[in-house]
Amino acid sequence: MNTTDMRELQNQLAAPFDPSEVKFKPAMVKGNRALALHYVDARVIMDRLDAVVGTDGWQDEYEFLPDGSCLCKLRVRFGDTWIVKTDVGGESEQKDEGDRHKAAVSDALKRAAVKFGIGRYLYRLPSQWFDYDPQKKQFVKTPTLPAPAQSNPAKPAPACNGALRQLVLDLVDATKTVLPALLRHYGAENVDQLSDDQCQDAIRRLKAKTAPVKQPA
Repeated sequence: MNTTDMRELQNQLAAPFDPSEVKFKPAMVKGNRALALHYVDARVIMDRLDAVVGTDGWQDEYEFLPDGSCLCKLRVRFGDTWIVKTDVGGESEQKDEGDRHKAAVSDALKRAAVKFGIGRYLYRLPSQWFDYDPQKKQFVKTPTLPAPAQSNPAKPAPACNGALRQLVLDLVDATKTVLPALLRHYGAENVDQLSDDQCQDAIRRLKAKTAPVKQPA
Protein backbone atom coordinates (compact mmCIF):
# COMPACT_ATOMS: atom_id res chain seq x y z
CA MET A 1 0.00 0.00 0.00
CA ASN A 2 1.45 3.38 -0.98
CA THR A 3 1.61 6.43 1.29
CA THR A 4 -1.42 8.11 -0.31
CA ASP A 5 -3.64 5.05 0.18
CA MET A 6 -2.40 4.67 3.76
CA ARG A 7 -3.28 8.29 4.55
CA GLU A 8 -6.69 7.90 2.96
CA LEU A 9 -7.48 4.93 5.23
CA GLN A 10 -6.21 6.87 8.23
CA ASN A 11 -8.43 9.82 7.31
CA GLN A 12 -11.45 7.55 6.95
CA LEU A 13 -10.82 5.92 10.32
CA ALA A 14 -10.41 9.33 12.00
CA ALA A 15 -13.42 11.01 10.34
CA PRO A 16 -15.99 12.51 12.76
CA PHE A 17 -18.97 10.34 13.63
CA ASP A 18 -22.55 11.19 12.80
CA PRO A 19 -23.57 13.53 15.67
CA SER A 20 -26.46 11.19 16.51
CA GLU A 21 -23.91 8.52 17.46
CA VAL A 22 -22.13 10.71 20.02
CA LYS A 23 -23.34 10.39 23.61
CA PHE A 24 -22.69 12.38 26.77
CA LYS A 25 -22.05 11.63 30.42
CA PRO A 26 -21.17 13.92 33.32
CA ALA A 27 -17.44 14.12 33.95
CA MET A 28 -17.76 16.60 36.82
CA VAL A 29 -20.79 17.88 38.72
CA LYS A 30 -21.01 21.24 40.51
CA GLY A 31 -24.43 21.90 41.98
CA ASN A 32 -26.95 21.86 39.14
CA ARG A 33 -24.32 22.03 36.38
CA ALA A 34 -22.21 19.25 34.92
CA LEU A 35 -19.28 19.04 32.55
CA ALA A 36 -20.29 16.91 29.56
CA LEU A 37 -17.92 14.17 28.41
CA HIS A 38 -18.34 13.10 24.77
CA TYR A 39 -18.12 9.40 23.91
CA VAL A 40 -19.38 6.71 21.53
CA ASP A 41 -20.38 3.11 22.18
CA ALA A 42 -18.01 0.27 21.32
CA ARG A 43 -20.45 -0.85 18.61
CA VAL A 44 -19.93 2.46 16.81
CA ILE A 45 -16.19 1.77 16.82
CA MET A 46 -16.83 -1.68 15.35
CA ASP A 47 -19.08 -0.18 12.65
CA ARG A 48 -16.34 2.27 11.68
CA LEU A 49 -13.77 -0.51 11.39
CA ASP A 50 -16.16 -2.63 9.31
CA ALA A 51 -16.93 0.30 7.01
CA VAL A 52 -13.31 1.31 6.39
CA VAL A 53 -11.30 -1.93 6.35
CA GLY A 54 -14.03 -4.58 6.19
CA THR A 55 -15.00 -7.27 8.65
CA ASP A 56 -11.90 -9.26 7.67
CA GLY A 57 -9.62 -6.24 8.03
CA TRP A 58 -9.48 -6.05 11.80
CA GLN A 59 -9.14 -8.36 14.80
CA ASP A 60 -9.41 -7.85 18.54
CA GLU A 61 -8.08 -9.87 21.47
CA TYR A 62 -8.65 -9.31 25.20
CA GLU A 63 -6.89 -10.28 28.41
CA PHE A 64 -8.15 -9.58 31.92
CA LEU A 65 -5.49 -8.34 34.31
CA PRO A 66 -5.28 -9.11 38.05
CA ASP A 67 -6.70 -5.72 39.04
CA GLY A 68 -9.87 -6.32 36.99
CA SER A 69 -8.87 -4.10 34.08
CA CYS A 70 -8.79 -5.44 30.53
CA LEU A 71 -6.03 -5.30 27.90
CA CYS A 72 -7.16 -5.00 24.28
CA LYS A 73 -4.92 -5.86 21.32
CA LEU A 74 -6.50 -4.31 18.23
CA ARG A 75 -5.08 -5.32 14.84
CA VAL A 76 -6.00 -3.40 11.68
CA ARG A 77 -4.89 -4.38 8.19
CA PHE A 78 -3.42 -1.72 5.92
CA GLY A 79 -2.90 -3.42 2.58
CA ASP A 80 -0.78 -6.49 3.33
CA THR A 81 0.42 -5.15 6.68
CA TRP A 82 -1.22 -5.72 10.04
CA ILE A 83 -0.66 -2.96 12.60
CA VAL A 84 -1.31 -3.64 16.30
CA LYS A 85 -2.28 -1.10 18.96
CA THR A 86 -2.91 -1.96 22.61
CA ASP A 87 -4.50 -0.21 25.57
CA VAL A 88 -6.17 -0.99 28.88
CA GLY A 89 -9.78 -0.35 29.90
CA GLY A 90 -11.10 -0.10 33.44
CA GLU A 91 -14.08 -1.74 35.10
CA SER A 92 -17.29 0.18 35.73
CA GLU A 93 -18.85 0.66 39.17
CA GLN A 94 -21.77 -1.68 38.42
CA LYS A 95 -22.65 -4.33 41.00
CA ASP A 96 -22.77 -7.27 38.61
CA GLU A 97 -19.33 -8.72 37.87
CA GLY A 98 -20.30 -9.60 34.30
CA ASP A 99 -21.39 -6.03 33.61
CA ARG A 100 -18.12 -4.72 35.06
CA HIS A 101 -16.16 -7.01 32.75
CA LYS A 102 -18.19 -5.95 29.71
CA ALA A 103 -17.50 -2.30 30.55
CA ALA A 104 -13.77 -3.00 30.82
CA VAL A 105 -13.75 -4.73 27.42
CA SER A 106 -15.64 -1.86 25.76
CA ASP A 107 -13.38 0.72 27.36
CA ALA A 108 -10.25 -1.15 26.27
CA LEU A 109 -11.46 -1.40 22.66
CA LYS A 110 -12.29 2.31 22.50
CA ARG A 111 -8.92 3.27 23.96
CA ALA A 112 -7.04 1.05 21.52
CA ALA A 113 -9.10 2.39 18.61
CA VAL A 114 -8.18 5.97 19.54
CA LYS A 115 -4.56 5.04 18.77
CA PHE A 116 -5.71 4.46 15.17
CA GLY A 117 -7.34 7.90 15.22
CA ILE A 118 -10.91 6.61 15.69
CA GLY A 119 -12.83 9.11 17.81
CA ARG A 120 -9.67 10.95 18.81
CA TYR A 121 -11.22 14.29 17.85
CA LEU A 122 -13.77 13.87 20.68
CA TYR A 123 -10.99 14.39 23.23
CA ARG A 124 -10.13 17.76 21.65
CA LEU A 125 -13.61 19.26 21.63
CA PRO A 126 -14.11 22.33 23.85
CA SER A 127 -15.35 21.62 27.37
CA GLN A 128 -19.03 22.45 27.88
CA TRP A 129 -21.17 22.75 31.02
CA PHE A 130 -24.90 21.97 30.94
CA ASP A 131 -27.81 22.02 33.36
CA TYR A 132 -27.86 18.83 35.43
CA ASP A 133 -30.34 17.17 37.79
CA PRO A 134 -28.22 15.68 40.62
CA GLN A 135 -31.16 13.70 42.02
CA LYS A 136 -32.02 11.99 38.73
CA LYS A 137 -28.30 11.90 37.85
CA GLN A 138 -28.92 13.08 34.32
CA PHE A 139 -28.70 16.19 32.16
CA VAL A 140 -31.85 18.32 32.13
CA LYS A 141 -31.63 18.42 28.33
CA THR A 142 -29.47 16.39 25.99
CA PRO A 143 -26.20 18.28 25.52
CA THR A 144 -25.24 19.49 22.06
CA LEU A 145 -21.92 19.08 20.32
CA PRO A 146 -19.76 22.16 19.76
CA ALA A 147 -19.82 23.60 16.24
CA PRO A 148 -16.70 21.83 14.89
CA ALA A 149 -18.33 18.42 15.49
CA GLN A 150 -21.89 19.11 14.35
CA SER A 151 -21.39 18.19 10.70
CA ASN A 152 -23.06 15.01 9.53
CA PRO A 153 -20.48 13.03 7.53
CA ALA A 154 -22.49 10.42 5.64
CA LYS A 155 -19.16 9.51 4.06
CA PRO A 156 -15.67 10.48 5.19
CA ALA A 157 -14.74 13.75 3.50
CA PRO A 158 -12.16 13.48 0.70
CA ALA A 159 -8.64 14.23 1.82
CA CYS A 160 -6.99 17.51 0.90
CA ASN A 161 -4.52 17.13 -1.99
CA GLY A 162 -0.83 17.80 -1.64
CA ALA A 163 -0.82 21.17 -3.38
CA LEU A 164 -3.54 22.57 -1.10
CA ARG A 165 -1.85 21.18 2.02
CA GLN A 166 1.39 22.92 1.02
CA LEU A 167 -0.47 26.17 0.39
CA VAL A 168 -1.96 25.96 3.88
CA LEU A 169 1.51 25.50 5.35
CA ASP A 170 2.93 28.36 3.27
CA LEU A 171 0.15 30.68 4.43
CA VAL A 172 0.64 29.58 8.04
CA ASP A 173 4.28 30.64 7.78
CA ALA A 174 3.45 33.88 5.99
CA THR A 175 0.83 34.92 8.55
CA LYS A 176 2.74 33.59 11.58
CA THR A 177 -0.31 31.52 12.51
CA VAL A 178 0.00 28.93 15.29
CA LEU A 179 -0.51 25.71 13.33
CA PRO A 180 -1.71 23.48 16.23
CA ALA A 181 -4.41 26.04 17.07
CA LEU A 182 -5.58 26.10 13.44
CA LEU A 183 -5.66 22.29 13.30
CA ARG A 184 -7.65 22.05 16.55
CA HIS A 185 -10.35 24.19 14.93
CA TYR A 186 -10.88 21.36 12.41
CA GLY A 187 -10.40 18.51 14.90
CA ALA A 188 -7.19 17.44 13.16
CA GLU A 189 -3.81 16.43 14.53
CA ASN A 190 -1.80 17.29 11.42
CA VAL A 191 -2.32 18.84 7.98
CA ASP A 192 -2.57 15.41 6.35
CA GLN A 193 -5.85 14.81 8.22
CA LEU A 194 -7.58 17.88 6.74
CA SER A 195 -10.33 17.26 4.21
CA ASP A 196 -10.49 19.15 0.92
CA ASP A 197 -13.23 21.45 2.28
CA GLN A 198 -11.24 22.10 5.44
CA CYS A 199 -8.14 22.99 3.44
CA GLN A 200 -10.15 25.40 1.31
CA ASP A 201 -11.67 26.99 4.41
CA ALA A 202 -8.27 27.29 6.09
CA ILE A 203 -6.83 28.94 2.98
CA ARG A 204 -9.67 31.49 2.94
CA ARG A 205 -9.11 32.27 6.61
CA LEU A 206 -5.36 32.62 6.22
CA LYS A 207 -5.60 34.74 3.06
CA ALA A 208 -7.95 37.08 4.92
CA LYS A 209 -5.11 37.72 7.36
CA THR A 210 -2.87 38.86 4.51
CA ALA A 211 -5.43 41.24 3.00
CA PRO A 212 -4.31 44.90 3.29
CA VAL A 213 -6.18 46.97 5.84
CA LYS A 214 -7.94 49.98 4.29
CA GLN A 215 -7.06 53.23 5.97
CA PRO A 216 -9.91 55.63 6.75
CA ALA A 217 -10.22 58.53 4.30
